[in-house]
Amino acid sequence: MNGYVPRTEIPAEFELEVGDFVPITIELDSGETIELDARVVSFDGREVVLDTNHPLAGRRVVFEVGIVSVEAPLASVEAPLVPPGTP
Repeated sequence: MNGYVPRTEIPAEFELEVGDFVPITIELDSGETIELDARVVSFDGREVVLDTNHPLAGRRVVFEVGIVSVEAPLASVEAPLVPPGTP
């Protein structure tokens, strides 16, 4: 999600460059606050455009995995974790 912030809201000690991350605090409707790192998309003398999406949002992510160990299911598990007939 992109947000438009007045340049005066970003402390002067932050020398902005497109692609840099700046820490921001967002206040929710509930009054709770959350802290995020937002990426600078663009800026000029009046406003800064910040992107709060995860850096991998919209990208293809491929994982290579390996099985480390196999353990018997816990006694409390009632249904099989793998359907019968699955190799």
